[in-house]
Amino acid sequence: MPDVTEATGETERWAGLAAIPGLPTTRASAGHEDRARELQELARDAHAYLGDALGTAFSPTVVVAAPDDWADNEDGAPYGIPYASETELVVVIPATAADNPLVDTYAQVASREDAARFADLIAVHELGHLHVRETGLDLPLGWLGELTATYLSYCFLAAHRPADAALWVRVSRDHAAAVTPAYRSLEDLDGIYFDVGPENYIWYQDTLTAMVEEVHAERGPAFVLRLRDAGLTPASDTATTLAAAEAIHPGFERWAATLRR
Repeated sequence: MPDVTEATGETERWAGLAAIPGLPTTRASAGHEDRARELQELARDAHAYLGDALGTAFSPTVVVAAPDDWADNEDGAPYGIPYASETELVVVIPATAADNPLVDTYAQVASREDAARFADLIAVHELGHLHVRETGLDLPLGWLGELTATYLSYCFLAAHRPADAALWVRVSRDHAAAVTPAYRSLEDLDGIYFDVGPENYIWYQDTLTAMVEEVHAERGPAFVLRLRDAGLTPASDTATTLAAAEAIHPGFERWAATLRR
């Protein structure tokens, strides 16, 4: 296991990066301190909102890493795409927005400025994964885990960054409409996950956003707390996770059926 400090969840492996004053604990590669301060503010506000909404209490670390530092410290994630560590309370973000390859992807359907903002907002989705974990909700890899992380990030954006929430939905919908995926069903995503291929995986993430927006309008953050009480485990199959979501918000099974067509 990594050497994790009890107070912050920060590992010694990031200790060589510059420390940014303030919370959450933030580390940055040399020359990227200003960007780290901007992302620290976004993470701080999202973390405070989600902690209040879910009753979670932990101290994450935000790492803003240039390629050399990412290569030394990655958890298997390709450089440039924000990720949440599977073993630590850490969110890792590329040192410049242009380093995120998703900027090129989303710039196909949006301005480059909007695509770069969208790519940065993925950090809030990754923070959402940490909050899901800290609620005690232990989900299998697949559609429901990804939807739940996006759901929490959208709850925050809708409450405190409505322009960003609108951008997230618009860009997601436009990109989903521009792709013809080889895999469409929730069962495919659960069974194949990353191996559906990058473009198809992004299509899934975009498609989940449509259901996120619908459920959020009626359920708010309580949706996630009710999922926690549904008895799901990492071994739960698609039928089980779908039934659990349907019991909280009727409409999930109808939506899933439309994806299979």
